[in-house]
Parts: sequence; structure tokens; C-alpha cells
Amino acid sequence: MEINPKTGEPVWLFPFEFLAEGDSFFIPTLNQEEMVSIVLDRAKAVNIKVRAYPTTHDKIIGIRVWRLS
Repeated sequence: MEINPKTGEPVWLFPFEFLAEGDSFFIPTLNQEEMVSIVLDRAKAVNIKVRAYPTTHDKIIGIRVWRLS
């Protein structure tokens, strides 16, 4: 696993192209605001619309990302 030295977080590969409209995925992270920003920037770079919100899943803090189009 590759770790980003700036954030201390894993380097994530986002599955935007493989998601159907309405599908979602969860990213565990303690730095929710920064991760939402990263996800939105990467989605914009590949011309895919997503929505991302801070949330918890099975008591794990992170964000959930939905593909809109």
C-alpha cells in the first residue's frame, strides 16, 4: 500500500468509471474534508459527477461517494 507522505493517508484509486449511476463506495479516513475535496477534484478531472459526504460505516469514520452521472 502506498502512503501519501503529505497526508499520511493511503493513495486511493477511485472506481468512477466502473460505477453505475446511483452506485456508491466508502472510503475510511479521519481527514474527511480533505478527502471529499480530493474525490471531487478527481471526479471532475474525468468528467464524472459525484456527491461525497462525511459519514460512518460500521462505526468507521470516512466518506461515502455516489456517482450522479
